[in-house]
Amino acid sequence: MPSPTQERRLRQMRGEVNFRRFHALGPDPRTLDYLQLCYEQRRGLFRDLALRGAATSPFLESGAETGANSLLLTNDLQADGIALDISRDALAAMPAYAERMKLARLPMRLCADAHRLPLRNNSLPLAIVWGTLHHFVDPAPVLAEIRRVLAPGGLLAIGDEPVRRLLSLHLARTRTLHSLPPWQRVLLRGHVLPWLVDVDGAEAVAAGATEMQFTRGQYKRMLTDHFEEVLLSDQPYITADIRAAGPLGRALLAPLGASLAAKAEVTLFGGAIGAHCRKLPTPTAAWLDEGVARSLSTAPAQGRRHFVLRKRAIHRQLEILFAAPLDAAMRVFIDDQPLTPTATQRPDRLRVALPEASKPHSMVRLTIDAGEANAEVSGFVLSDDHGGAVLWSPALPPPDVAGKASGALACPHCMTVNNRCRADLCGRPCLTHAAGALRIEGDKAVAQAAEIPPAAVAACPASAIDRPPLVQRPETGDFTCLVCGTDFAPQDDIFTLLDHESARELFSDFTGKTEAMR
Repeated sequence: MPSPTQERRLRQMRGEVNFRRFHALGPDPRTLDYLQLCYEQRRGLFRDLALRGAATSPFLESGAETGANSLLLTNDLQADGIALDISRDALAAMPAYAERMKLARLPMRLCADAHRLPLRNNSLPLAIVWGTLHHFVDPAPVLAEIRRVLAPGGLLAIGDEPVRRLLSLHLARTRTLHSLPPWQRVLLRGHVLPWLVDVDGAEAVAAGATEMQFTRGQYKRMLTDHFEEVLLSDQPYITADIRAAGPLGRALLAPLGASLAAKAEVTLFGGAIGAHCRKLPTPTAAWLDEGVARSLSTAPAQGRRHFVLRKRAIHRQLEILFAAPLDAAMRVFIDDQPLTPTATQRPDRLRVALPEASKPHSMVRLTIDAGEANAEVSGFVLSDDHGGAVLWSPALPPPDVAGKASGALACPHCMTVNNRCRADLCGRPCLTHAAGALRIEGDKAVAQAAEIPPAAVAACPASAIDRPPLVQRPETGDFTCLVCGTDFAPQDDIFTLLDHESARELFSDFTGKTEAMR
């Protein structure tokens, strides 16, 4: 029996699948015109990203439908990537549109759920979401999944997300722009219609698809909740040739200046927003390499080393973790004050009490002098006097960013805990969030259920909770999960990577002939 949240998610996906069934009827001239327009208008945007040094391969386009951005990146920039959508009909129509646009290359096509991306943690440098977030009642889980699969420093590019118009009665919702009756087109061009109703989307709602209306402020809050760097761009247009505000509205806003006027026009009169969002996780510890903060994993194992640690005022104790048992004495300083480390029950750890002068501060500088001895640091653990309020800063290897799109694929059925898990160090926040989804064996957490809540995944400081990668069979091109044994074979070059429940609910033809589930 699905939970209310699962039922809402399935209902939303069913609506999207039903609404996109028209793609099965063959290429639609209006869709082709739209794809060609997107190709011309957005080409400069993605070329500019490439020129600015942004990695564009491999990429993910979530909510790709017929692949407007995926086709552009794959052909214009020769990038490798994934076009992901819940509608197999839309994905299946992509080759026909590409042929008519004389585009030779196609992205990898995945039929999958944006709430449960079948991709590994930190595996992609670029994600694209275009006109998609407003199709979810709550986009937060979708953004959390995109953040999970983006590599540190990775970019999420967002565009054409419609903004709720504040100055409107919202009496009803009209049909799509190209199917408006003549009298409504006259009212639209006279800037009267948007004061009365919401323009566009009635057909989608009738088919069961979700058409949410978020304000500019709501978009900004949901993006800053998931990404450290967010740059919004305002697109104050209802269509390419009709501004959201009429001539009088623009005249009243003109004294604000171009940038503020565009922001005010989108906020008051609607339009759309775009955004560039970067995943820039804030480290809690770093090695100082001649004044440059670097990852703990790159620190030398010998000699005098300096580290900077982020802490809270409640922290009183510091444990220094080493990669191997210590065989020599060493000197420890905090903010140049010498301290006397004490041994713990574990031979690979030392404990020091933080000096009184450093307790109120949010940062401390730690110096470790091991001389010629081999003393590789594997992390730090800060805690209060009672061993609570734990802050674990592990020395993590660089993320395993996929070299090509297929290298990012992961099993949609499984969540696993890898060998970076140290449940004895991190305070086990995953157990608090998972409500029984994990159990502790020794010092490690082990998966007990196929699905671990997203909050548990995000809480892990070692990024130890992940979906297991899929292994490709060279002789067939199929993919296999080595954890659960499921085989995934393409149908019409589309891989369906859905959990069992969603697959049964959405596609009655989802059988062992298409994807063998053992």
